[in-house]
Amino acid sequence: MTEGIEPRTLADINAILDKLLLSYTEEREAREAMEALFLRRADRLDQRVGKLGNRLGEIVETLFIPNIVERFKALNHSIRKASPNVEVLDEQGNTLTELDIVLENGEDVIVVEVKTNLSEQHIYDHVKRMNLLASRAFYPGKKLYGAIAGAIIEQKTKTDALEQGFYVIEYTGDAVHIETLDGTFEPKQWQ
Repeated sequence: MTEGIEPRTLADINAILDKLLLSYTEEREAREAMEALFLRRADRLDQRVGKLGNRLGEIVETLFIPNIVERFKALNHSIRKASPNVEVLDEQGNTLTELDIVLENGEDVIVVEVKTNLSEQHIYDHVKRMNLLASRAFYPGKKLYGAIAGAIIEQKTKTDALEQGFYVIEYTGDAVHIETLDGTFEPKQWQ
C-alpha cells in the first residue's frame, strides 16, 4: 500500500493499523532503551561526582588541620591530638554521626565541621551533632566546644554560627583565621 492512497478495504485499514502499531512499539522500545541508558549514565555520573565531592572535602580538611592547631593555641586551647574523620558509634556499633575533625587536649574537645561552602543548613546539622555528643556524654569530664570551618562563608552564615556559639574558622589562602569578634566572642560549652 502506498502512503497517500485511501484504504479501500478492511484489510487495508488493518494493514495500516498493524504498521502504525509496529512503528509505535519500535519507537517505545527505542525510547525505553534510551531512558535506561540515560539512567545508567546518570547513576555513574552521580557516583563520580560524589567521589569527587568526597575527595574535595578531604583536601579541604587536610588544608585546615595544621593551621587550626596553631590558631587554637593562640586562643588558650593547647591541642595535643587532631583526629580527622571520626566515626561515633552507639553501644551496638551503629554509626550515630561522623565528625570531620576532633581536636583534643587534657580538658577540652573541639569538634570541627569542615565544608567547602558553608551554609546555614550545615550549622543546623552541627548543632544537632553537638547536642547528640553532649547528651550521650561521649567525652566525659571534658569541655566540649564546636567549630565550623569553611573555605567560603557568607557573612550571614558566619553570624549565625557565632550566635550558636561555634568558633568560625575561615581558610584565607595560606592560613586559617578563627573569628573571635576582637576577643568578645564566648564559645558555647556543650557539656
